[in-house]
Amino acid sequence: VTSSYTRDECVIEMTLKYDAAYPLRALAVDFGSHQGIEEKTARRWALQLRASASLKSTHAAVLGWRENVDLEFDGVEPCPICYGVLHPKSKRLPHLECRQCHNKFHASCLAHWFSTSHKHLCVVCQ
Repeated sequence: VTSSYTRDECVIEMTLKYDAAYPLRALAVDFGSHQGIEEKTARRWALQLRASASLKSTHAAVLGWRENVDLEFDGVEPCPICYGVLHPKSKRLPHLECRQCHNKFHASCLAHWFSTSHKHLCVVCQ
C-alpha cells in the first residue's frame, strides 16, 4: 500500500508492506521521502501505524495516521506511550498532564502503563 501526504512544502511518501507471514511478522513501514520530518518522528509514525493496523483495517490505520499528522502539524504533542496524537480506539487527544514533567497522555494509555508497570512515575519521569 502506497500513500502520499502533502502539506505546504512538506511531502511525505509512505509504503506499507505486508509479509507473507503477517501477522506473525510485523507490518513493514517505509517513509521513502519525508522532507522536513525528523527521522525520530518517522519512526514514531511507523510504530503508530503498526499498532493501528493490528487493531483495525489498513485503510483505517492510514486515515488515523493522516489525522495524527494533521494534528502534529497543528502543534499537538503525541502521547509518549502510544506515540499517537489521537488515541487509536477513543480518537481522543492526550489530555492528562503529569504533574512533574508536564507531558500529556491519553487516559487509557496512562492507566495501562500504571497497571502493567507497577510504578508510581509516568513513563517519561522514570
